[in-house]
Amino acid sequence: MTYQTIFDVGETYSFLWFPAVGVIFVVSATFFFIFRRYLSPRFLQFIPIVAVIFGVFWTLTSIVLTMLPHIRLASALSAGRCTVVEGEIHNFRPMPPSGHGDESFTVNGIAFVYSDFVMSPGFHQTSFRHGPIREGLHVRIHFLGNDIARLEIAITRESARQDSAKS
Repeated sequence: MTYQTIFDVGETYSFLWFPAVGVIFVVSATFFFIFRRYLSPRFLQFIPIVAVIFGVFWTLTSIVLTMLPHIRLASALSAGRCTVVEGEIHNFRPMPPSGHGDESFTVNGIAFVYSDFVMSPGFHQTSFRHGPIREGLHVRIHFLGNDIARLEIAITRESARQDSAKS
């Protein structure tokens, strides 16, 4: 059976925006820190100092909370420490139409739960956000705990013919 890789944790880091917010905050707060003597009234001069400290804290914390789990999962995948399950998706429960909640499914009795709103290094693109998971789809999943490190979808001869016809 031939598979197409849909997600590989080693090829993507989806939370770059999180530490980037802190960097933008630090840069803008530093600008105000440099020109703080022009702030009036005088008691406002401490605000840029607090803002720089907050921005640095935000950036470092977000790197620790997002990048370290990403590195851990990517290294587990590349070292072959992930468990692999292969089979059809059953018990698929898409994210509710409200757009808030979890999406879940099982493959060979192993349950997977994920959401667009949980910061996870693994696959977490719900069907609400045009994710590929659906009932009966044949997949191969490399996972560690509940984090999907690599998601591969079986390519049938029919879908391969359709793809080549589109080209």
